[in-house]
Parts: sequence; C-alpha cells; structure tokens
Amino acid sequence: MKRTFILIMAIAGTFFCSEAVKLRMDYPEPALMPQPIESMAPARWGYFNLTADEGKFYLQIGYQFENADPFNRRVGLARVEQGGKIGFIEKTGTFVIPAIYDYAGGFSENNVCVVRLDDYVGVIDVNGNAVIPLKYDGMEELTDGWYEIWEDGEPANLWINLQGKEAHSFSDYLRMREEERQSR
Repeated sequence: MKRTFILIMAIAGTFFCSEAVKLRMDYPEPALMPQPIESMAPARWGYFNLTADEGKFYLQIGYQFENADPFNRRVGLARVEQGGKIGFIEKTGTFVIPAIYDYAGGFSENNVCVVRLDDYVGVIDVNGNAVIPLKYDGMEELTDGWYEIWEDGEPANLWINLQGKEAHSFSDYLRMREEERQSR
C-alpha cells in the first residue's frame, strides 16, 4: 500500500514539456491516475516512462483508459479498455486495433489473439485482421496454432488452425497437427 501511494505521488509530479523528451524505457508502463482515496470517480489509466537524463516520471500517454495492461514487447502493443470496449495501442498511444471488442486475450507466440465481438469469437492478428473469422460461440486455444471450436457451450467436434484447415474429428486433428510438425 505504501509503495502504491509513493508511486501515485511520484506520477502526480509528472512534468510536461513541448520539446521532445528522451526516454529511458523502450516501452512505457501502466500508471493509475492519482486521485484522493475517498474519491468515487472511476479509475483512469495512462502510461508513464522515465526521462533519460534525470530519471523523472514522464506521462507518455495520458490518463484516458478504463484499464491498461503492460506492453507485449514481442508485438509492441498494449491491451487497453476505452468506452467499455477493448483494443490495442502502440507506444505513442495510437490505436492499432480499435477498441471495439467485448473481450480480447493476449497475443500468443503466433502473434494472434482470441477476441469476442457481440456474441461471436474469432482470432485476429497484430493489425486487427481476422485470421479465424468471428463467427463461433467459443473457442479454446490449443497448441501449434490450433483452436477447438465450441457451439452452445459444448465442444463442436471442430478444430481450426491459423491457415484455415479444419478437422472434423479428434483423430483428424491429431493427424493433421502431426503432419504439420513433421513438415517443419
């Protein structure tokens, strides 16, 4: 609790300037907007960095998000919530993937993530392009870029990979996944 208070107070002392600021960290870190403890205002998140020369806190991306995750350094994006929807920003705060999703997982080692829009689930890439169309009730990420599809809360006997190949039985899924591994 004491560390959180100190961090909030340090961020409250953030300075702004019109000149370009040299920053110490490659990616900014999430920062909760300082406000009185008794405040009932909703939490707002931004991103801070440290100045290269003095190591002072610098608010790199303003307090504009309802929730903010750390940057995924592999893909260079951070998941944020704005207006009750989820999207992904790059380190200047610009949306690369607009905040339109009801749910968005993190990016996997294949640089894709599962998203939900309205009642449908699919997979998008780091540019927001649908890799697996958003038309399923649910899905579970498996290994090697394969996903098990769910319909009406139950497994649908359908597995899809990131290249669009479908398996309609568990044995077909195992066979196809093994063929892919051997061809690498």
